[in-house]
Amino acid sequence: MNIAIASGKGGTGKTTLSATLAFYASQFQTTALLDCDVEEPDANLLLKINVENRYPVNVLIPQVDMDACTGCGKCQKVCQYNAIVLIKARPLVLPELCHSCGGCYLACPEHAIKEIPRPIGTIETGNSNNLFYAAGVLNIGEHITTPLIDEVKKEHRHATLRIIDAPPGSSCPVIHAMEHSDFVILVAEPTPFGFHDVALAYQVAKSLSIPCGIVINNMVE
Repeated sequence: MNIAIASGKGGTGKTTLSATLAFYASQFQTTALLDCDVEEPDANLLLKINVENRYPVNVLIPQVDMDACTGCGKCQKVCQYNAIVLIKARPLVLPELCHSCGGCYLACPEHAIKEIPRPIGTIETGNSNNLFYAAGVLNIGEHITTPLIDEVKKEHRHATLRIIDAPPGSSCPVIHAMEHSDFVILVAEPTPFGFHDVALAYQVAKSLSIPCGIVINNMVE
């Protein structure tokens, strides 16, 4: 079973709830905590899990063979993310904008483009008794998080229960973290801003047809 724990904003106590549930559940069944907040993963600090393994995660970006390129510009036209610009009929690749869709590779009539790996982050794994842990750590300066989140979610599929600590917000990274979950727990704080943000996160879960519940945290009374 996969349970995603999300919030419309940061600071609601999402990671604290994720770690607490994972620790408690591990007393009764094989449990995995997957930290998909790859820009600031810190769930292991609450559970004192030693990281035992690390491996890099790469994405594919285009590399242009300038000798074969005719400067037709089809690679630039097909790129929806403006990751390729033409300068004097020569394509310049902007790796940070590339989403690794492979469109330019397929569009090039001269077969002047090949795809090469570029590291964007690291996966860390470890365990403590019956509790397994995995987290993605995004490289400094990177902003495309979804490939790293997808890799984290491939870990510890043997676990009876997998708790997914999603990134805050309601954008693409949250969608990737929630996808294929059996249930979503939304953590909110009792403020007007908290209500607004958790409503957006609820719409994400609803659009994915995933049942969800809400935990109101940081109550004064």
